[in-house]
Amino acid sequence: MIPATWDGFAASARMVLGSANPWPELPRAIEACDLAVIHGDGAMVGNGLHPRALLFLAYLIKKHFGKPVIMVNHTADFDHPVLLEMARNVYPLFDDVVFRDTVSAERWSPLAGGRFAADTAFWFSPCPRGNGPGWPAGRPSSTSGPT
Repeated sequence: MIPATWDGFAASARMVLGSANPWPELPRAIEACDLAVIHGDGAMVGNGLHPRALLFLAYLIKKHFGKPVIMVNHTADFDHPVLLEMARNVYPLFDDVVFRDTVSAERWSPLAGGRFAADTAFWFSPCPRGNGPGWPAGRPSSTSGPT
């Protein structure tokens, strides 16, 4: 269902929009929305399922439903040729693109006129491990498991 290459986008879209769609609620949900905000989760890298799925979903929403689509909070590393071809075809469809790091913004904003806005994760220094100096009072150590 998620295309492996850019050439598969049109066929995958036909499947999603057709009667044999395994996710019949997806087109209805897209139709009901005013705007799609895709949180890139810093993961527009490599050629795995996650980045390909995000790009396909963006393509589907914009190209077949005509809805505004923005991509936010993502790192973009299109050094894999398959993902690069997808990005070259999908990023120009975005209504806005916000990269979470300056390297991505500098390298890839020409694809869609994107801009930089820091992920808050980059604003903080990591806490040292354990309950030693610098660790917030009352905070469990990293080995104690969830609380």
